[in-house]
Amino acid sequence: MKSSRFLLLPSVLLGAMAMAACGAAPAKQTADAQSGSAAVSVEPVGERVPGEYIVTLAAGADEAVIRTAYGEFGLESLKPLGERRYLMKLRDDPGPEAVVKRAGSSAGIEAVQPNLIYRLNPPSRSPMLR
Repeated sequence: MKSSRFLLLPSVLLGAMAMAACGAAPAKQTADAQSGSAAVSVEPVGERVPGEYIVTLAAGADEAVIRTAYGEFGLESLKPLGERRYLMKLRDDPGPEAVVKRAGSSAGIEAVQPNLIYRLNPPSRSPMLR
């Protein structure tokens, strides 16, 4: 049983490396002009989950700040994500611009962004389809 655990980890690592080499990595590859090295990054596909935002509170602020700022939009849920971040779901989504503008008027909110959708190699960016 012990030996099978030792074989599983290298197999998983090799499989992940093979997927990355075949273009199945969840990223876009770019070249650094100065160093000549390649960098890999995960990018959003431009879509967002309607009505969902990630809110980062200022140090010392609590979730009541979010409830006060966004309560009029029908705050359905507020889930802590850690590190002063919360996933906020609004029933009456006013759109990202209005949500960000509202955050600017609240000293207790450090940042807010739409809950963006990330995908592994979206078809429009897949290196296999170029």
